[in-house]
Amino acid sequence: MSAETKRPHSGRSREVDPVPVAPLRLIRNCFEFAPQAELEKVPAGTRGLYVLYNGYASHRGADKGRRYFDVVYVGIAGLGVRSGVRVRLRAHRRRMGGEWTHFSVFEVHENIRPEEI
Repeated sequence: MSAETKRPHSGRSREVDPVPVAPLRLIRNCFEFAPQAELEKVPAGTRGLYVLYNGYASHRGADKGRRYFDVVYVGIAGLGVRSGVRVRLRAHRRRMGGEWTHFSVFEVHENIRPEEI
């Protein structure tokens, strides 16, 4: 047996289930700096945080052409029955579609309670 499957406990070794450990406690997956046109790629019912950005290219000196993103809005979704991130992004596109160009989604693990988000 390898060291990963055995742990000392009160002087004895015992088997441990090989459950993978998530690298981050809260964030399961992310989709960053996606253009507004790609919001349909967000899976239905996704729970977590999302950020809306206004992206623009610099027209000055050494940074000419470089992309910058100003944060326009930060939201939480997936706490209710019909409130996944994609539903919220669609609503923002209808109400304030001209104010943001890109978005990021940070999906949380299933075992994260709404209070923790």
